[in-house]
Amino acid sequence: MLLRRAFLCASAIFAFAAGSVPLQAQDTSPPLRILPLGDSITAGIVAGGHPGNGGYRVLLERLLQSAPRKTIVVGSRNDMSPAMPDPWHDGWPGYVIRRTSPGAPGELYGGLAKRIVAKTHPDIVLLMVGTNDFLRYEATHGRYSVDEMVSSMDLLLHDVYSAAPKTHVIVGAIVDSPKVNACYIERFDTGRSACDSGSHPSLAGLVARYAARGFAISYAGGLLHAVPRDAAHFPDGIHPVEGASGYDAIARVWFSSIQDAIRSDDQVATAPKKGRI
Repeated sequence: MLLRRAFLCASAIFAFAAGSVPLQAQDTSPPLRILPLGDSITAGIVAGGHPGNGGYRVLLERLLQSAPRKTIVVGSRNDMSPAMPDPWHDGWPGYVIRRTSPGAPGELYGGLAKRIVAKTHPDIVLLMVGTNDFLRYEATHGRYSVDEMVSSMDLLLHDVYSAAPKTHVIVGAIVDSPKVNACYIERFDTGRSACDSGSHPSLAGLVARYAARGFAISYAGGLLHAVPRDAAHFPDGIHPVEGASGYDAIARVWFSSIQDAIRSDDQVATAPKKGRI
């Protein structure tokens, strides 16, 4: 028996050296927990506010299942996902970043996001919210500025990190919905727009400041123009269509951003530790 085992072991080593048997280390690490957090676009709502089939989360789930690193999707809701094996999410239709004037059913800041993160223990948070803030801003112009929206996102990130200091937050650019002024969206996402020559607070800048302070954070700027800004792709002016050039395009940006975040976090984890100062 011992001779047979030795022969089999030697054969395996020879086969591997010859390149006929690829030897891969089995990934025994626990699956990464991914939390989709946001408003109706995270929930997967389609035109007219009707429940869809999971929106971007459908394709994203399939892409994650085919990736080398094991992942599971977490959340406190499983509605609006009728065909999904892993339907969990925290997409809250109509919700804003922070409620500063009447008209929104709720806000992520002020306790909700903090409770969700504390309950679900995510390793990665996919955070995209702000479209409803823009709709309120345009309806009550002068009462809520674009710069204040960035400040609201800062408060929301503080909530998330206070509940899970080591989680990696991927902050998504706001999708370029036609019902919202394009200059406002671009200014909120990047700090600049074609409508003025100034430089303003932005999501991209906010992410950079958090990263400089040592937080695990990244910016999915590709979401801004992932879906063409026209009626064919946004029938109600707010929500993308289902399919390759709508919600699926959003899924691919999220997936790419997740892979980048995993690589970044792995590099940080394996980097030589510096001595104490």
